[in-house]
Amino acid sequence: MSGESLSRFRRACVIGFVVIVVTLWGIVLIGLRSLYQSTIDEANANHRALAQILVEHVGSQVRAIDLAALRLRDVWRDNPGHFSAEVDRQKVLLASQSILQVAVTDVNGWVIWNSTTGQLRPGEVGLSDREHFQIHKTRQTDDLFVGVPVLGRTSHQWTIQFTRAIRDGEGRLQHVMTLSVPPPALERVYDTIARRDDVHISLVRSDGHFLARSGNFDHGAAPVLDPATTPGLGSAGPDAGESRRTTLVDRRDSIVTFQRVPGYPLTVFVSWELSSGLRSFNRQRDIVLVLALLLSVVLFMFTRMLIVRRVARMRDERARAQQAERDERAARQRLTSGEMAALFPDGVDDITRADRER
Repeated sequence: MSGESLSRFRRACVIGFVVIVVTLWGIVLIGLRSLYQSTIDEANANHRALAQILVEHVGSQVRAIDLAALRLRDVWRDNPGHFSAEVDRQKVLLASQSILQVAVTDVNGWVIWNSTTGQLRPGEVGLSDREHFQIHKTRQTDDLFVGVPVLGRTSHQWTIQFTRAIRDGEGRLQHVMTLSVPPPALERVYDTIARRDDVHISLVRSDGHFLARSGNFDHGAAPVLDPATTPGLGSAGPDAGESRRTTLVDRRDSIVTFQRVPGYPLTVFVSWELSSGLRSFNRQRDIVLVLALLLSVVLFMFTRMLIVRRVARMRDERARAQQAERDERAARQRLTSGEMAALFPDGVDDITRADRER
């Protein structure tokens, strides 16, 4: 085999190795990309379904609290003297909605009745600085207002205030009806659903204030989301969707699914932490990459073996050719010596005599 033929063989082996390895890694990378996308798509679909279930739950719970507030408001407006008895009569219903306390404030923000202490004199407990009182004092619409979690001045617990204004016939504010619900009443449901450490559920008001969140959430140090940059908040934008971003609470790269609660300025967020959520995919990816690397090494060794064996075979063929050439040369020499001996059997004297004769 000539050197040129060996070079062609080497080149063919290298090209074949490169083509096979590139094809192998192309298939591996495409497969991993497909697996990654299917993992993300499956998680998003599950979290969209979860968000839908939670939105229905939150909507049902808030509507029930609102109906209780409307019923009690009517009783207070029509017959304040029977209000305490009505609250006692609805105690089981209120407890089923996790309502910790019912309170009524006057037009100046003083608590004049609550279900913990009963009747209060104006001047004992003031709530005029509370957000929900200021909202009802300044706006004229008859809507349920959902406050941010605050530490109650009579209950001494963190509670979310669900409030309704009580107005006279001319629309002037007279009282504010407040139903207080502790965040853990909402968070227990979230903790039950979000059992994995990579999923967090949050209920956020449209202005970015957290009302409840799964896990050990510190309401006293709760951050506020920016409605202008957070999909799902504010008055504009879609009612549902998902986006990838770093969460404000735990500062982790997550895919956040959101859905608004119809009829209320509330949004449910389901955040999926990628570093934990993709653990299973990462394990599969690592196994596939190791196998692909091992197969590439095997292909390299096989290609190298083919070239080495071809080089060895060429050397053997060259050595045999050289040996055959030497044998042929030796045979010719022997043949030439035999012919000379046959022509001149007396050796040198015959050769000398023959020369003289010439």
